[in-house]
Amino acid sequence: MDFLVKLLTENYDVIAQAVGIVAMAFVILSFQFRSNTVCFAMNLIGGCLFLAHYGMLGAWGGCLMNAVACVMSVVLLIGDRVKKLPVLIGLLGLYAGVTALVMIKGWDSPLALLACVAQFAVTIGMWTRDHVKLRIVRGGVVAPLWIIYNALSGSIGGVICELFTLSSVIVYFVRRKLRGTEAKDNEQ
Repeated sequence: MDFLVKLLTENYDVIAQAVGIVAMAFVILSFQFRSNTVCFAMNLIGGCLFLAHYGMLGAWGGCLMNAVACVMSVVLLIGDRVKKLPVLIGLLGLYAGVTALVMIKGWDSPLALLACVAQFAVTIGMWTRDHVKLRIVRGGVVAPLWIIYNALSGSIGGVICELFTLSSVIVYFVRRKLRGTEAKDNEQ
């Protein structure tokens, strides 16, 4: 037992980064599925793992934002029954409240604002259930803000995840433009 405790304590940073990399894999893979349900479920698993990862890093803004993101994923998985404006406003209010808590406690105050704005944007993007709008929001707002947050928090998996997301969004729009598939995308 002492061996296990020693192994875990001596390799804590490596384990924390490994959790972030596994989380990254779930989030990246989520975009490979056409089904919103599977995408949201994979994001839920990735979000739960990122929650643990940020907690291990002591990045409490990211940790708590991912906790709320997990709630959002569950709400999105439930489906159209809860796709109502009061639910969306409640989620956005929850993000704002968590951000205020992080800032009042002084855990990672300036960084918490980046995470909060990113989560506001992704919540609205996912709420639309429009894959084009979601990609615009992910590439234009969410990924850049999380890249900054992750870099300053020391999250290797988080930075790589958002770089993949940004690259994926760029490739999507380049392919869309080259193939002239704008009409096809609007039909899906």
